Amino acid sequence: MNRTFEVGITATVVVTGVAEVVSAPLEDAGFDVQWLELSEGGGWMVRVFERQGTWIDGSIQDDPQEALLAVCERLLPPQKPSE
Repeated sequence: MNRTFEVGITATVVVTGVAEVVSAPLEDAGFDVQWLELSEGGGWMVRVFERQGTWIDGSIQDDPQEALLAVCERLLPPQKPSE
């Protein structure tokens, strides 16, 4: 007697307007940014990869902007103040 079961896993990827704007410097610097909402109403993961697909860094926070800022602080050079 044989039984076959199909199991699927889905993930919700959501990018907010704020996250798109803040993601731009990482993308301009040559990184790919991926977002995962880990649970409804909280828990965000941001993953940063080189364009070739090599994982570079990531962060998990309750707020998507905080997750992205944590990664930006480690990866991007400090910006010079505008004159």
